[in-house]
Amino acid sequence: MDGTCVDAWKGEQLLTLNKAMDDGAQETDEDLWTDYLERFRNAFVNQNRQAEAYQELCKLKQGDSLNDFFAKFKQLAFEADVPLDDKGTIKTLKHAMTQGLTSTIINSPTFDPTAKDPWTFKQ
Repeated sequence: MDGTCVDAWKGEQLLTLNKAMDDGAQETDEDLWTDYLERFRNAFVNQNRQAEAYQELCKLKQGDSLNDFFAKFKQLAFEADVPLDDKGTIKTLKHAMTQGLTSTIINSPTFDPTAKDPWTFKQ
């Protein structure tokens, strides 16, 4: 890692790792590296990604490619930590799909509106 934005963080981490080793920690100490990775994530990983993914999911609209649409929907649901078969997720999916696709699903022979959960992501 290089650059002025990370220089201070790198220096702090080197001091932290050196102090831990001076206190008897070994380079192979798993807890030492687990803590380091957690500090790295806290410093450089977008902490708001889950909320941002949820906002993107709510704004998503079906485009020309169904495969791309469903792949993006699943990716954003995963990043937002939203279960695919959750009723709210299914409602979001229905709003994101075109009217034509929604009608095709409703008119398909396998769609049962009387079922306990007539819509699942897989269906």
